[in-house]
Amino acid sequence: MQLFPNQQMSACSILQTKSHICKDRPTFSLDQFLADHRKPLELVVATKPVLTNGKHNSNRGKKTEVFPFKDPAQIEALHQYLLNRAANAAPRYRNAFYRDWLFFTLSLNMGRRGCDTLSLKWSQVLELKSTSPLVYEIIGTDYNRLTERKTGKSALLVYNEDARAAIRFYLDATGIIPQPDDYVFPSTKHAANGSQQPVDPDNMGKTIKAAAKACGIPFNVCTHSLRKTFGYRLYKNTGDIALVQYVLNHSSTAMTLRYIGIDCETITEAHQHLGNTLPESFYLKEVIA
Repeated sequence: MQLFPNQQMSACSILQTKSHICKDRPTFSLDQFLADHRKPLELVVATKPVLTNGKHNSNRGKKTEVFPFKDPAQIEALHQYLLNRAANAAPRYRNAFYRDWLFFTLSLNMGRRGCDTLSLKWSQVLELKSTSPLVYEIIGTDYNRLTERKTGKSALLVYNEDARAAIRFYLDATGIIPQPDDYVFPSTKHAANGSQQPVDPDNMGKTIKAAAKACGIPFNVCTHSLRKTFGYRLYKNTGDIALVQYVLNHSSTAMTLRYIGIDCETITEAHQHLGNTLPESFYLKEVIA
């Protein structure tokens, strides 16, 4: 697939696949998205809670807390931004920018922590059949697992339709020949001994932050926002919080509800159902001309 630095590419024109990443819809315009959504997005930012109890998490509600992308329009805008960034990059940067988009997409669809996703090697993603021509099979076994760095727990690696489409597109767009022992997300810098090393999670976090800012997304994000988004989407599509807890390897459903932001939604909705207490004259009435 030949790409040109000045080529403008929409997410749907690039991903000619039946995956959920690209459905039949009019060409998506990032500029139009920003024009239509920047102001409404600013209005949905909730005031952070002020906690007075001494026994609380000091990070709760501060800038260090990161949030999931709950609005599908935000996710689509991020896809568009990262793909256009790669398609229009100078040749020496193009593969690295497509790599960033692949991380974004796999993280949204696999739900693993950023450090675990970045440590993936191609042997954990696909089975290489031939290099000339490139023939491979994406792994789809129940025994494809990784050990989480943070918890030491075993986690299943599942590549759904979106993940598989993204992997195929990435390999076509970059022309990379995946070697089993190579990192899927290699850093442009090598270790002191010259060996390949994965992208640093903090650096990838900066990329996600910059993309969110460019798309007019006003809340604090990092790579962990993608895992939270996965959990939120899984819950919204299944309604099974126990399943989400199991997939994320959490210790309780209460922890999972807070983690994916459902507790905040529930609290907000509860407040809206308290009923009116002010005199009727306080409420806006329809103006009849």
